[in-house]
Amino acid sequence: MRQAISVFSRYSLALTKECLAVLSGLSPEALSLVADGYFRENPTHSIVDHHTLALLLTSTTNNTDNDSPSLPCAIFSAFDSASNAGLFSDASTATFSLRSRHATLAARLKKISQITTIASLQLSTTSLIFGLLVEKNKSIYLEDLSGSIKLRVGNHVLKTDHYFIVGTFVVVEGELLDEVEKVFEVVMIGMVPIEPRIVSDSKFGSAPSNYAIPHHTQYQLETILSSPETIDLDPFIVILSDLALDTQESLQNLHILFTGYSQSRITPFAFLLFGPFTSSPTTTLASFTALSDLLSQFPIFKQSKFIFIPASKDPFLTMLLPRPKVPKKYTERLERLGNCVFVSNPCRVNFCGVETVVYASDVKKFERGCIFNRLITSTDSENNTNDSGKANERTPFLKSVKTIFSQTHLVPFANTVAPRVNGFEKDLEVEKVPHLFVFPNKSFESVVVEGCCCVSPGSFKDKRFCAVYLCGLRVEECKLD
Repeated sequence: MRQAISVFSRYSLALTKECLAVLSGLSPEALSLVADGYFRENPTHSIVDHHTLALLLTSTTNNTDNDSPSLPCAIFSAFDSASNAGLFSDASTATFSLRSRHATLAARLKKISQITTIASLQLSTTSLIFGLLVEKNKSIYLEDLSGSIKLRVGNHVLKTDHYFIVGTFVVVEGELLDEVEKVFEVVMIGMVPIEPRIVSDSKFGSAPSNYAIPHHTQYQLETILSSPETIDLDPFIVILSDLALDTQESLQNLHILFTGYSQSRITPFAFLLFGPFTSSPTTTLASFTALSDLLSQFPIFKQSKFIFIPASKDPFLTMLLPRPKVPKKYTERLERLGNCVFVSNPCRVNFCGVETVVYASDVKKFERGCIFNRLITSTDSENNTNDSGKANERTPFLKSVKTIFSQTHLVPFANTVAPRVNGFEKDLEVEKVPHLFVFPNKSFESVVVEGCCCVSPGSFKDKRFCAVYLCGLRVEECKLD
């Protein structure tokens, strides 16, 4: 609360108790956005009350002027949770993305199944319902446009191909047990099947997707790299994650890597470099300066692009998604080299026509967010090996990827868990699966999901990385000697 009071006092604004309760959980950066937006809209009001703040947030969501300050969507969640209204019954534009995704997924589902609305459920009749998972009073509910119903789920019915998180859309089969208490006995739970890339191409065409690109200078959510005439016929990209530039070990390993490629006949078309780049704000400038000095020693890489994607643990970023690119004050020397590109997290990159989505997150967040985690853990312990004794292929990486693609959204979490910058919800959607999805985590992973090549390079701290050949999307696991 003191933080909120301090930030708003800089604008000579005072907060009521109701506003303090709503704003107390926000980061200083988010509080500054809210305070600045309020001051711009209401320069003559010195006292911020709950009602006026809610009106401001609603009007800001409707504002399409990209030069206006962006307020975090987490504020809407704070107001929504203070009321008894459900996610779908709220009429504000904060729920527009949810409604849009619900319509898209419901249309896909209706092609293969008959869906019953919650309001139309009848006793002792097996029904298939579709809606949003929500949590109320430590109980799990399913919510659609017609109402909500409490779910009773046993560990014998859980399907572990996905993570069932509050805020995800799920398909549930079962029977209504009580019309008064509104309890639904679940016999099956799953998610909407992922639409294969070939099907999306037949509907939308094979041309690159027309993504909405905001004009905020601190974000770069898409970059297109064309093939230069001098590039090899089989171009490839090198992907590195956990690139801690403030450690001597990482810089030495980079020197070994660059030396190896410079001595070969073929140089990579591009390097995808994922953070966290540094562990402390005090070492950030020196870290990027050291990398600039290192790259200057290898002029052969002037024809290669270096793309930098920040991670959630980089100290110069906020926790709001999408996370902006590395601040310019740290990157000026690298940008002078002419082949370094700094983008947001997540970001879309078009490599010579290969649509690529890059997103640095943590699969453990998906595991922690699973509302059936205890039950799923028990079923996984029984089923993590098959009859031949080999490990089950349902890895956390694969389940996270399938959850993202099934939800058509990179961040299938409630706003209270993963707050988003207002106006960027569309950029986090993946209605059409890309050709390549780079989703770095600690271990190396490579799997094809419905025509999309999904890759995790492993951690460069363990000297692990990978190469992806753009022709045929072949993935090669690599490790420094």
